Amino acid sequence: MTNRWLMGAAAAALTVAGAFAAQAADLPTKKMAPAPVFVPPPFTWTGFYVGVNAGGIFTTGSRTTTLYANGFPFLQNYYPTSLGSGQTGFIGGGQAGYNWQSGAAVFGIETDFDGTTASKNSTFVSSPFTGLPTTFTVVTPSGAVVPLNGDALNANAQARLSWLGTTRARIGFVATPDNRLMFYGTGGVAYGGGSGN
Repeated sequence: MTNRWLMGAAAAALTVAGAFAAQAADLPTKKMAPAPVFVPPPFTWTGFYVGVNAGGIFTTGSRTTTLYANGFPFLQNYYPTSLGSGQTGFIGGGQAGYNWQSGAAVFGIETDFDGTTASKNSTFVSSPFTGLPTTFTVVTPSGAVVPLNGDALNANAQARLSWLGTTRARIGFVATPDNRLMFYGTGGVAYGGGSGN
């Protein structure tokens, strides 16, 4: 009977211990929460931007001139109609704009302004005047009448592009899932200023 009683007491003790262990399994633990994972926001073209630019400028084309030789029509035979072509120089400035992206479409506006040193100086000296009638003469400040035979025509000219700028609208679309490649078209107005003499 003692053995039965011990076996019963042991079984009761194990039942109670099991109940307490089951309750302890339901208690909250003090484990650390997992570190948050940073997910960067998706790339977008929306926003303001500014920038600077610098480089060289090389132009083509020619400058034509017209001589108004009242009383001296023969000068047309000695005067060049072109004073050279091409200009070179430095160009530099800045630009600013704003883009707005909606889905795959991108709309924007941009303006830029640049100063330049592009200029071209031309100097021309004609061949000496020959075979002119004696009526083609000039009067010097002292009053002497001097024929023009043997004289030459000198022409000096300068063309300069001082500044230029544009203001343009942009329409484009993104071509990749990450939005980082955009194809676009742009158009607007261009303006500039310079001098010639």
